[in-house]
Amino acid sequence: MYYAYYEYYSKLNDYKAALDSYVLSNEYSDSVVNSSILDKTQNARIQLVKDRMQKEIQDREAEFSYQARAQRRILAVSFIALTLAIMVIIMMLYLLRSRRKVNRMLRKLEMMRSDFYTNITHELRTPLTVILGYGKQLEKGDFTKRDEVQSAGKYIRGQGESLLNLVNQLLDISKLRSKAAKPEWRRGNIVPYVQMLVDSFSNPARQKFITLTFAPKQNDIEMDFVPDYFAKILRNLVFNAIKYTPEHGNVAVSLSEEKNGIELRVADTGIGISPEDQPHIFESFYQGANNSGTIGTGIGLSLVDSLVKAMEGRISVKSDLGKGSVFTVELPLSHGDGKWRYFDMDMETDLGEGSEGTQEDALSGEELPAGQEANDATPIVLVVEDNADISRYIGSELKKSYTLRYACNGKEGAALTREIMPDLVISDIMMPEMDGLEMCRELKSSEITNHIPLIFITARSSQEDKVKGIQAGGDAYLTKPFSSDELNALVESLLKSRALLRKKFSEAATEGEEDASDKLSDKDRHFLHHLIDVVYSTMAESGSDVESVASKMCMTRTQLNRKLQAVTGETTSAYILRIRLNRARRLLDDPKNFKIGDIASKCGFEDFAYFCRVFKQTYDVTPSQYRKRVTA
Repeated sequence: MYYAYYEYYSKLNDYKAALDSYVLSNEYSDSVVNSSILDKTQNARIQLVKDRMQKEIQDREAEFSYQARAQRRILAVSFIALTLAIMVIIMMLYLLRSRRKVNRMLRKLEMMRSDFYTNITHELRTPLTVILGYGKQLEKGDFTKRDEVQSAGKYIRGQGESLLNLVNQLLDISKLRSKAAKPEWRRGNIVPYVQMLVDSFSNPARQKFITLTFAPKQNDIEMDFVPDYFAKILRNLVFNAIKYTPEHGNVAVSLSEEKNGIELRVADTGIGISPEDQPHIFESFYQGANNSGTIGTGIGLSLVDSLVKAMEGRISVKSDLGKGSVFTVELPLSHGDGKWRYFDMDMETDLGEGSEGTQEDALSGEELPAGQEANDATPIVLVVEDNADISRYIGSELKKSYTLRYACNGKEGAALTREIMPDLVISDIMMPEMDGLEMCRELKSSEITNHIPLIFITARSSQEDKVKGIQAGGDAYLTKPFSSDELNALVESLLKSRALLRKKFSEAATEGEEDASDKLSDKDRHFLHHLIDVVYSTMAESGSDVESVASKMCMTRTQLNRKLQAVTGETTSAYILRIRLNRARRLLDDPKNFKIGDIASKCGFEDFAYFCRVFKQTYDVTPSQYRKRVTA
């Protein structure tokens, strides 16, 4: 604009105005140029800053991208490492669990093997004890009468048959599993054969007051079967049913034809089988936890299962604890196309071979040796043993010197001990109802029976078993088969030691010690202290008569008398009288204490003359003379 003024004033020859306009035009032109340069500079600066920021942003983005990639790699590596760690942990846990499972299985197998060897040892040692014991008596010529020799031979033969039966069962299992057995198949009517087999168990069932019945659905069932196999199956099932059924129970055998086979059932009202044991009862040598102390080898049901399978059948069991069990055997009516020989029961049946343990299970009807007539001078020995022949053998060894009593299990033994208070107990360990260890602990924990010495006689021969027997309170431990001389020596030694304690007590008592408790064991000392406290508490009221003292001791008169005689050698009335006289003597020691008549009343003597008489008999002076001697 000022440049236009410059040209305009130049044409007008107004050079002054033109110069001013020209100067202003240049000034404004410089200002615009400077402004443009400034703008360009600012723009360049801005662009530079922008480029720098862009670069920083790119660098940051690159850095963030790198960090993100690094983090992703770290996360990926961490995830992979964590996954691997988890997999390793899972694998280790799996391996640990598998190892534990294997260890449990190994422990279980070891326990089963140990139990089997323990039980098979028991099954072998028990008959060997009888065989060797009676054999030694025969060798020594202890039997002078013909009937005694015949009885010994019968017991030896019976126990030998038990051993043979056990060996045969083991061989049968081995043959069946190796396919070496060659069964002799027959065809015939199975019903009368089953009836005959069931009838062979009438006596064992009658001894336990068990009702044994057989109820076939049909009277004629023609089938193919192996008589020997079928007999062993039924014998084992019926024997187990009787064995595990308590007295006055029921065992029912039923037989019926179903479609193309038969169904044999053996039901009982016994102790039952726990759900944990039921899947394993047909396994070899398996011993369930619910055996109530009954000893077995664990091969009977395994043999039954193998025999059933050999006849192409199957066996199952249903059982409830405390209610009973039902074993069901299903067998086909025909076996192949073979032309089997017809079964003749009269020609081919042999009932001589019994089932597991039949020879030795319950106490037979034959009387056991009673020993000497019971009196105060003859010690009473209680034999607790579930095997009748072992009881009979022990009795035959001890009958010349002792009065003998018997019990067939720990529960009966503990009850009989409390009732008759024997001088010594001889007990097996492995018994039904209650084993010997539990019975021993029960007797030793009772104030009534803890003084009675106990000898264990058992087939358990390991050091651990001996320690358990000693820990339970046993005084001696004999392993079957045992020496009769060792048994007699142990019995005599334990009874002599008790007699020696009584003698020491008696001597100490006569020297003025009231209870002479320092001569006795802790349990006997505690018993006498308790008795003395009871006598003192009842002395002034009732004169401490035996009935009231026994009642306060929670014992019967007989139990208290037997216990006191075993510990001190004195009767209850004599011991109580001595306590009362000792108290009277102590009161007489102080002349300022009471008058003699009052002392007699305080010590439970209602009759003063009787008090003076028994005092003089005991101390050789009258009460008045004793007091004068004290004051002199």
